[in-house]
Amino acid sequence: MAQFLVPLFLSCVLLVVFQPLHRWLVRRLPTSPAVAAAITTVLIVLVVLCRRPGSLEGVHRVQRSITCCSTAKKPLPPTRMPTAKPISR
Repeated sequence: MAQFLVPLFLSCVLLVVFQPLHRWLVRRLPTSPAVAAAITTVLIVLVVLCRRPGSLEGVHRVQRSITCCSTAKKPLPPTRMPTAKPISR
């Protein structure tokens, strides 16, 4: 149950913290609320990934995981199976 409530609580905290910024962006960009939402989302992601100001540890972590995933999807090189000798009776 706590595995569900903790992310829900943290999302509510982020909502309260970033709502003034989002409202300000909507006022500045009245014709494109989708752009304001995208900017707010990117800023939230950057704040969550970079927990400390000036820290890029989270960004490096994401880059490493992307690199791992991209290398894992490469096909394995073909290998030659040894040929078996026929059994003589």
